[in-house]
Amino acid sequence: MFKPLWKYSKSLFNAVYPRICAGCGTALRGSEDFICIGCETELPYTYYWQNPDNRLMMRFAGRVQLQMACSLLHFKKQSIVQGLIHHIKYKRRTDIALSLGKMLGRYIHASISDLPDLIVPVPLHAHRLKQRGYNQCDYIAQGLSEALRVPFRTDVLVRPLENISQTKKRKFERWENVSGIFAVRDPLPLKNKHVLLVDDVVTTGATAESCILALQQTEGVRVSFVALATAVI
Repeated sequence: MFKPLWKYSKSLFNAVYPRICAGCGTALRGSEDFICIGCETELPYTYYWQNPDNRLMMRFAGRVQLQMACSLLHFKKQSIVQGLIHHIKYKRRTDIALSLGKMLGRYIHASISDLPDLIVPVPLHAHRLKQRGYNQCDYIAQGLSEALRVPFRTDVLVRPLENISQTKKRKFERWENVSGIFAVRDPLPLKNKHVLLVDDVVTTGATAESCILALQQTEGVRVSFVALATAVI
């Protein structure tokens, strides 16, 4: 039997440009997506979606009011998760962001009854967006949207002020660095809605808190927060 032409083309493409695992760098096989089976089995899931009083939720306790907070994975330096986040943020691997967003969305959908009305990604400043060419959180939000069947919007929460990178800042400096840098452009889609805020990695929670405070200035809004990974601090 003859193979369809597209299958020959795909085989030839994979031979010349083999698909590589974003975790360990080995060639992917068959139905493996962005990571190999070996790396997938080692992913450090948080299972926070099963526990309303999880450690991420407690990180915001006494600071902002949240309906729910959870993340998909634990983040540590020199780990598979750090490699995945690096691919998402700096190597244009939006497919990974989309896939992990869908995965997180499926877990949330199976675990909570109060689904959000709208999904909102943490925005980038226009200058940073121009430099990078994309906002990785938009693709995480898209994946969540597809899994939860809830719309997402990238135009209601904006970042009019540009801050310095958080990467090398200490805890207190992170709070000062993001204070008041987010704003709601259009409050109407948020009014009396349950909004799910989405980020890639959360460390101290300073960025997320600044976004949450901006969102909560809208009448009747309730906020939940999710991230792909939570850093161990």
